[in-house]
Amino acid sequence: MVAEGRFELSRTARDTTKVPLGNVGPGTLLGELALITQVMRTLTAIASEPSEIMRINRPLFRRMLEEYPDIARIVEARIARNLGEMAEKLGALAPRFRD
Repeated sequence: MVAEGRFELSRTARDTTKVPLGNVGPGTLLGELALITQVMRTLTAIASEPSEIMRINRPLFRRMLEEYPDIARIVEARIARNLGEMAEKLGALAPRFRD
């Protein structure tokens, strides 16, 4: 979680070029899906100014979700939004794979 500062987010394309995805600041939870399930992290976050982060491990994350339902709703909404965006991108690729 970003406690202070700003981070530039990017991912690496198949041709190894850097694809910028935007900037995030305090209060942003990064890699929340990796706290829920075993997934490969695909984003890179680089501090663009002096910054501080708070590392949250899985047991602490689960406890936070149980004790603070508002956090659980925020995480759920973000994961749902990300999955929706992924589904749209996959849908746009569907014509390439038709017979």
